[in-house]
Amino acid sequence: MKKHSEEDDSPFEVEAELIFSFLSECPWLGTVDTRGVVSYAYFSPSVLRLCGIEKEEFVSGEILWENVVHPDHICARTEALARLGRRESLEEEIVYRGVIPIGKRAFFQERLILARGSTVVGIIRDLSTKLKEEEDQARLAAIVETSDDCILSKTLDGTITSWNGGAERLYGYSPEEIIGKHVSVLMPESHKDDFHRFVKKIQNAEQILHFETLRKKKDGTIFHVSVSLSPMRNRFGDLIGISTIARDISREKLLEASLEQAITELKRSNDELDSFASIAAHDLQEPLRTVACFSRLIQKDREEGRTERFDEHLAFVYNSVTRLQTLITDLLEYGRIGKKKDFVQLALGDVLGAVLSELRPQIEERRAEVKVRNLPPNLTADRSGLFCLFQNLISNALKYCSQISPKIEISAEPEGTEWIFSVKDNGIGISPEHFGELFQIFHRLHSREAYPGTGIGLASCKKVVDYHGGRIWVESEPNHGSTFYFTLPKIARTP
Repeated sequence: MKKHSEEDDSPFEVEAELIFSFLSECPWLGTVDTRGVVSYAYFSPSVLRLCGIEKEEFVSGEILWENVVHPDHICARTEALARLGRRESLEEEIVYRGVIPIGKRAFFQERLILARGSTVVGIIRDLSTKLKEEEDQARLAAIVETSDDCILSKTLDGTITSWNGGAERLYGYSPEEIIGKHVSVLMPESHKDDFHRFVKKIQNAEQILHFETLRKKKDGTIFHVSVSLSPMRNRFGDLIGISTIARDISREKLLEASLEQAITELKRSNDELDSFASIAAHDLQEPLRTVACFSRLIQKDREEGRTERFDEHLAFVYNSVTRLQTLITDLLEYGRIGKKKDFVQLALGDVLGAVLSELRPQIEERRAEVKVRNLPPNLTADRSGLFCLFQNLISNALKYCSQISPKIEISAEPEGTEWIFSVKDNGIGISPEHFGELFQIFHRLHSREAYPGTGIGLASCKKVVDYHGGRIWVESEPNHGSTFYFTLPKIARTP
């Protein structure tokens, strides 16, 4: 096919090229009749390039311009041209789909202007790229709006400019309530400076991905989120804002805390088991060795016909067996502590009253004075655990006392999210160097002859306080009494 050259251009075409050379659109010229039929006089090279065809194909009649218009849109274009041909309007604008010869889809915007007489000027713009961008933006907007994640954008000064459905569900604000407000309304007081730190990082081209922080809902609830921030730039690359994707990770943090608690509890249990194994080997075997030793002596005495020490030796055997039974009983009780944690709302005065009632014989025997003050009326806790805790602490206060009558004070004070309890006595006291080992199982500071017991009581107290989520410690000086402190949460950390 013969190629188009400048020598083939008519003076009219050359003049038309000069007229339309300043336009970025793709123009053509022709005349139109009242039926909307156009006699094309001129197609600019830009029109031909747009349609991907050669000028000769129009000149030879091989391709008509109407063949470039999608069949569904030919009638609309013809009617617009007919209105110009009948002088019903001087200008028309239509958008239609095109089918270019190579089979690709295209979208055109065509402005039709009645110039003089029946002369019409057509100016065509290719909308394919623009419409594709609009489709991509609409698709992205649909994804953003239907996302379960919170997606929002804000200016560099922190003004919220967009707010999707996920953000509304997460924070509780509707778009009308939040757009235009500063992003700090979503932050608790302790995290108000987050935004300025984020802006500096973004300006320094640092990435912020899955940053864990705290945020605040409309109702004031503080919760954990994971946020990722990305820069928003204009066509010149200037930073104009920040987009944020946030996800509620409160459940994950709760599970993480539960896992850490379980790991801590397992470590504590393992440490306790190691300590128990090493100490129990001695404490449990000692009465057995005594039984074995005196059993041999009894056998030897019987063989030699000596009976004068039978009663003495039998008394040692009996005492050792009794001690072993007590150890086993106390160990069984210790092992049961915390196995069944029955947390209920209980009246603490009733629990303490039951403890004092059980210890009344010892209290009256020692002529002890027990004062109780400032206890919380109600507490969510394990009743059997608290009974064990108070029973052991009060029993120790009665036991480790000199000749004077015991004086015991039991009280509590609120502090933050906890109650701090204290059990104070006027007993023999404890040297500070023993504080660290005081709550170990089987640990004793005195001989059994001086103060009987198995060394399990304070270990039981610690175990009860631990599974309630509290702490226990002691303050004391020799000969100046002791005060045992322990904490219990106001809101129980139920299992």
